[in-house]
Amino acid sequence: MKAHASLRLLALSGVAAITWCVLLGELSGGDPMFLVEAIFGSAIVLWTLCVIRELVIMRRLERMLAIDAVPRVIGGVQCRLTSALGTDAVVIGAIRPRIYVGFDLVHTLASDEIEAVLYHEDHHRMILAPLRAAALTAWLKIFGRAALVREVVLDRLADLETMADTEALRRGSTPVSLARALLKGEEPIGVPAAFSYAADRRVEHLLGHDDGDEPPGSRRLPYEWLPIAMFAVTAVGCHIGL
Repeated sequence: MKAHASLRLLALSGVAAITWCVLLGELSGGDPMFLVEAIFGSAIVLWTLCVIRELVIMRRLERMLAIDAVPRVIGGVQCRLTSALGTDAVVIGAIRPRIYVGFDLVHTLASDEIEAVLYHEDHHRMILAPLRAAALTAWLKIFGRAALVREVVLDRLADLETMADTEALRRGSTPVSLARALLKGEEPIGVPAAFSYAADRRVEHLLGHDDGDEPPGSRRLPYEWLPIAMFAVTAVGCHIGL
């Protein structure tokens, strides 16, 4: 129901914006969207630059992790073991993500726990979570001082983790295995798409998990791309109307 309400609100907002600019354009004989386009266009350019910066940082981290990485298959999931991660795991790469797992994590966890970690990270790999996290982090860099924006972005980053936990459960892991793996991690790197991210929130959800539960945020709109989509649709619709 929340998803349907959000979609209706989004659609009504788009229709209202297009109607406003068409009516104002008819009255003024000019382009009522010029100022709005200039402001939002500048914000999108800045966002793009921030995304590129995050991807460059990600690439540097991957190079560091790859220095002593050893290819392995755990629970049917391909990954690379590295001493640089300690007791954590992470997915790195924008277009072709790879899973890196700390040697210490493998030695610390039981077999069911490490498989749960790999299933979680494999979900990140499949949905390109590092790229999504870079997009969200970019919005945080630009508008993070606004409490509402910060809350929405951080919730969405945590959503990516809880949805990955749900995928691990679907593939046969248990809430206890995932929770234990999170609690045993002593050296979290704390970056998005890392297994340790949002650990407290996830442990609370896992310990209270019911098989019929939906993961928090599973029906939330993809905020990482939403501002760009709204701007594009409104601008195009406005100019067509003019």
